[in-house]
Parts: sequence; structure tokens; C-alpha cells
Amino acid sequence: QYRDEADYAYTSAENSQASDGGVAFSSVTLSPSRLTSKVNISRELLAQNGGGAESAVLRDLGRATAEAIDQAIFNDSSITNAPDSIGGTASVGTFAEATFASGTSVLSDLVEAEQTLALAKSLKGNLRYVVSPELIGQLKISSQVASVPPAMTTMNPGYDQMVNGYPCHFSNGCGRSAGASGDGYFGDFTNLYIGYWGGVDILIDPYTNADYNLV
Repeated sequence: QYRDEADYAYTSAENSQASDGGVAFSSVTLSPSRLTSKVNISRELLAQNGGGAESAVLRDLGRATAEAIDQAIFNDSSITNAPDSIGGTASVGTFAEATFASGTSVLSDLVEAEQTLALAKSLKGNLRYVVSPELIGQLKISSQVASVPPAMTTMNPGYDQMVNGYPCHFSNGCGRSAGASGDGYFGDFTNLYIGYWGGVDILIDPYTNADYNLV
């Protein structure tokens, strides 16, 4: 979200009392939820592969947690028992997108996103795009003008893909309709915060499914 700085700056005569600048903080009630994932593995697998099998399971659990957070953040509406999504939050700057046309309309929409943020005096910070895979596909075949290479470029192998000079990432959490439309976000995502109450707890239960020889 952005805040229009013009609403928070006031001028007054040199020696008159200053007016309230609107800097009071509002409050929000937090309702923590728990994210749980589990997997059953056989004792034989642990005996034969030891730490390798356990490491693979931990990686998968970490990816599952990351995907759940990704879906919650970039969905077009808030998900039950999850942090509010950007798209489902009031006062987020939006604009009317161009009529979807394969390979031509997506770049103009992303430029419009930059303009919208600039008009809100928020074109600053660690800016980047997060878009649906549907939009990434269109960017890879679109040109800025005829006979000019695609709008999407790469700085160096292994680094961010670039659009209009800004890094561009894709997220399956963004809404999309194949060949018709896709959702995207542009802004400084370092201003996005998720509250954690403690770290990730890993519990190994050798008893519940012991009659199936599972851990």
C-alpha cells in the first residue's frame, strides 16, 4: 500500500502554532493462525538413507510453507486463516488494465503500474514486479516496438529477469486465466511484513503410526 505524502505535510506562518501533521498511528487487532504440514515416512527409508531422507523431507516442508505464504500474499482476495492479501486490502493503488492482447498489452500495463505509483509519490525504494506466470509468458514474446528484442531481459545468468529496468518475478499466487488475463503487482516488497510468533517447530512422532511402521 502507499500513502499520499501530500496528506501528511502542512505549512504555516513562521511563528504560528504548527498544525497536526496526521502522524498518529492507528492500531490493528492481530489474530495469529498456525500453519501445519506433515508427512509420513517409513522406518526403512530412514534406515537406508539416514540424513539424506530427513533433509529432503525438511526441504519439502519448507517449500510447502513458502507456497502457502505466497498464495496468501498475492491472491486477489484474502484467504481464511491467513494474512490479508495485497489485492484484498483496501486503499491499494490500482488502475484499469488494457484489453488483453497476446504479446502486446502486458508491457503497457506494467508501465501504467509505474505511472500509478509515481502519481502517488511512491516511485522509490526497492521496486520490482511480481506477476502471474501468464503475464511472464506474454512478456517473453512482447516487443517494445517493432523489430526490437523482447521487453523482458536478463541482467546476467542466474539473476533477476528485468522489465523496464526493474526486476520481475512470477508467483502462482497471482490470479490468472490462460490466454485471457493475469494479475500483477508493482512496488517495494521490503515494506511487506509478516509476524511470526516463534520459529518453525519440527516434531518427530515415532508412535502415532507405529503399527504401520511409519514415523
